[in-house]
Amino acid sequence: LEWVLGNKLLVGTVNGNRKHFEQGLAALASGEMMFPGVTQKILTHKIDGIDDPPGILKQLEDPTALKTYVEVSE
Repeated sequence: LEWVLGNKLLVGTVNGNRKHFEQGLAALASGEMMFPGVTQKILTHKIDGIDDPPGILKQLEDPTALKTYVEVSE
């Protein structure tokens, strides 16, 4: 709710390279330092691995998902 009322924005990208990925991680880390706990609120849905494409697509259609992410390894 604070994100909506506070007019906060987090922008993602597709087709980024390694530098863009590293910049995104740095931005998330910076946001977490400024607003502790915000990362857990943003990253709402985790997908374990990439072995079930139909299941992944189904989860991406979840209207409650703010930001879905894929964990490819631990």
